[in-house]
Parts: sequence; structure tokens; C-alpha cells
Amino acid sequence: MFDKFTGDGILAFFPKFYSGEESIIRAIKATNECHLAFEEHYKNSRSYFTVVPKDTGLGIGIDFGMTTLMNTQNELTVVGVPVVYACRFSGAKAGETLLNQSAKEELERLCSQFVNFSESELFIKNEGNTIAYKASLHKEAYNIVAPDWDTLTQKYTKPQEGSESQKES
Repeated sequence: MFDKFTGDGILAFFPKFYSGEESIIRAIKATNECHLAFEEHYKNSRSYFTVVPKDTGLGIGIDFGMTTLMNTQNELTVVGVPVVYACRFSGAKAGETLLNQSAKEELERLCSQFVNFSESELFIKNEGNTIAYKASLHKEAYNIVAPDWDTLTQKYTKPQEGSESQKES
């Protein structure tokens, strides 16, 4: 779900109520598709440049955790710590997708047999150098079936005790 265009980026989220239990796997797949689409478009646009910079591309950040949907000025938006850190981790180098610790742990929980991690680091203003992870999904991880939206709708539209407004994404 695309939430907003920030001027130099976008905010998208993959809530379990829409994407199913494999929401984080779908997020990684989407980032790979975004990198490929940008690379293809950039390659096809080289004739518009005098000099073609090599380090141009998308930096993508992923976090996992509880978020809240808020109505601000009659528009829904998602807020929470995962939004903050996904945004900070989007300071990745061109062509990279970086995950923080909680996103890595969720991927390991769901499909440790289908993913490889390599440790990296990212400088975050006022926090310093932080550990970040690059994740590579094996081919088998791309074969997950589409969510059953009828079941998800039933599961997530029933009022939950004590946490009606919070959803895990």
C-alpha cells in the first residue's frame, strides 16, 4: 500500500491485514522489482545525459513492527517507529535495500531457509554508524502464493481486544 510521496521518496507499507503473514517477504520482492525498474529506466535514459553517473539509484529501507493508521486532514497515513527507521535506512547506497534488526529477525522467523544476509552499516544522523543487513531471497521465496483476501478480511476486521487501531506491518 503506497502511503505518500515525500518529494524524494515514497512510503509504502505491507500490512498483514492486506499482505498476509508473508508481508515482509512481499516487501523484499517489491524492493527488488523497484531496483530493476529504476535500473532499466535509467539505462534507457542515458542519451539524455552528457555524463552518466554510476552511483545513481534507489536506496531502500525496511523495518518491521507495530504501526498505527492515523487520519490527518481526511487522509489516512501510517505512523510509528518502523516508519521512522524505514525512512532512515532508505539512506542506503544506490541500488541497496537495507533492513534493520527487527526486519531481519522477522525474515529469519518466516523463511530462514530462503534468505541470505550480509551485514553492512549505515550512518544515521545523531545515532552514528548502525548495523544494517542486506537480504537476498532464494528463488523458492518468490513462489509464495497470493494472500486469501477473504480470510484476511475476516481475520483483521473483527475488533481485537485492546488494540483496535494498531496493526502489525
